[in-house]
Amino acid sequence: MVKSLELLEKTIENELQALNLQLVELKKLSHNSINTLRIVINDPEKHVGHEQCTSVIKSLQASLPDLNEDFNVEVWSPGVGRELKSEREFQVFKGKLVEITFLQKKVKKEIGILKLKENNQIAILVNEEEKLFDCSLIQKVILALCTPEENQQQNTEPFEISVEDI
Repeated sequence: MVKSLELLEKTIENELQALNLQLVELKKLSHNSINTLRIVINDPEKHVGHEQCTSVIKSLQASLPDLNEDFNVEVWSPGVGRELKSEREFQVFKGKLVEITFLQKKVKKEIGILKLKENNQIAILVNEEEKLFDCSLIQKVILALCTPEENQQQNTEPFEISVEDI
């Protein structure tokens, strides 16, 4: 039987760190008696690809051999358009392009580089100018499309890979 979810999360974080990746989200799902462990990862240097997802699964199989007995393991890329909700996500995606939409429809969307989220405020860099927004006025913050140059180099669509795919 696999360790508690907290210990499992720490083990997964350590495995990802060894692969120069970051844990975005770890979610345990149950449906029709099937337990699924969904792991969303980020590569701080580039978009997550199939190779990284495969490496994560192989690494976890080696370090946690009974993981597949307890869970159907899925490793996902975060994908463009992911809504940032948790504090962890705001930390992981610091320095990435985000789009902020506001509760008031009349207020124009803002697109910029995520600087920080603290004290109920979000700071982004827009045209080399830092802008600060109160979270109570924000509807959502999502990962924005990358620059055209990055888009040509990388696949920006979210995808998943599970053990069966290897």
